[in-house]
Amino acid sequence: MSPKVLYVLSPNGQQKCGGEYALVDGEIANSYPLWKQVAGTYWLYCGTNGMWIISGPEAKEKNFECAYGAIFNRVLHEGCPPNKVAGTWWRLHGESFVEDESIKITTGVSTPFSLRVVTPNGPSRCGGEYQLAANEMANGMPIWRHRSGKSWLYTGSNGMWIIGGSDSKEKNFQCTRGVVYSKYPHGGLMPDRIDCVWLRLSGDK
Repeated sequence: MSPKVLYVLSPNGQQKCGGEYALVDGEIANSYPLWKQVAGTYWLYCGTNGMWIISGPEAKEKNFECAYGAIFNRVLHEGCPPNKVAGTWWRLHGESFVEDESIKITTGVSTPFSLRVVTPNGPSRCGGEYQLAANEMANGMPIWRHRSGKSWLYTGSNGMWIIGGSDSKEKNFQCTRGVVYSKYPHGGLMPDRIDCVWLRLSGDK
């Protein structure tokens, strides 16, 4: 039985490959199932070399008759799903591939119920407690709402964690609006796990 949903974590590079992937019903690639990134243009498929690969639209355009991608596992999976295949994943870094033990593919991620945001240098309205919005998702990732109801912590269409206001909500979070951002795409990591600097809108208190 193929997993209906897979989560890709790639925190140290190729972060845009991260996030939720949904099984594409009724479609196969090289005799095996494939998954589509919920909030992006990436695919998780079996290449012609018998390896699991994550690729952008280029592989789709070739009807997956290729072994092209940004992340792959060197182990010939022989029917073992991506979340259970042995071996380390490799990712494209410049013009060559590097082994990256931080890349994980799972069937679920631990999502905190509440998060506390500290913004000592502003904007002060973004600080405080955020609670998980039950049964709501944005760009394939969970959302947290400030207890005041006026700010939201969400994944933007650029793959970064963003704290935005009601204008973001009105766009159903299909945007990059906000006043606080993670500096880099999160690669599937939760906001309290991402290891990068956060940016704030200058002059916004």
